[in-house]
Amino acid sequence: MRHPARWRLALLASLGIGLHGCGAGGLASASAAPVPAAPRAEVDVTLFLIGDAGAPAAPADSEPVLRALRAALSVAPHPVVAFLGDNIYPRGMPDSSAADRPEAERRLSAQLRVLGATGARGIFVPGNHDWDRHGPGGWDAVRREERFIAAAGGTGAALLPAGGCPGPAVVDVGKVVRLVALDTQWWLHNGTKPEDPTSSCPAD
Repeated sequence: MRHPARWRLALLASLGIGLHGCGAGGLASASAAPVPAAPRAEVDVTLFLIGDAGAPAAPADSEPVLRALRAALSVAPHPVVAFLGDNIYPRGMPDSSAADRPEAERRLSAQLRVLGATGARGIFVPGNHDWDRHGPGGWDAVRREERFIAAAGGTGAALLPAGGCPGPAVVDVGKVVRLVALDTQWWLHNGTKPEDPTSSCPAD
């Protein structure tokens, strides 16, 4: 490079001008300005998912999982609970004359009481145990469970899809939350079940 000394002098001069310009007014004083709080969005739905709740401990309301669920629901805004199957162990809801009917009712009622005590909405989806554990009486067991939930749970609880159908059952649980319930056990069940062409299910 020709005349390196000139370049060094020019560079130093420009740095001096720049430094002088930056510091001409002195250091700017900083002041703390309040930051506005971020807007809080309203909670539309608090969704809880629970499965295999069909064998709660006795006596009533002593099951630790259901007690924890009840405590969480009691402080959650707009709570909805989806019970994901196997709501009654070991073989779903038996006939009213069966010896094990009272125990089956106790097990399902323990779950329904959690909803009633907290005002939460409940959606029950059947599992293989609700379908008589793949037994021939599965469809009847599912429909008995559906009727019991409707009678004991009131308008705040339902078994979906209804009627032992495979679904999909679509339910809006909030302004922006939509649940789609499928009973996948319907496809696995080899016994009597609602099927085309005699079924009234929307899809089968």
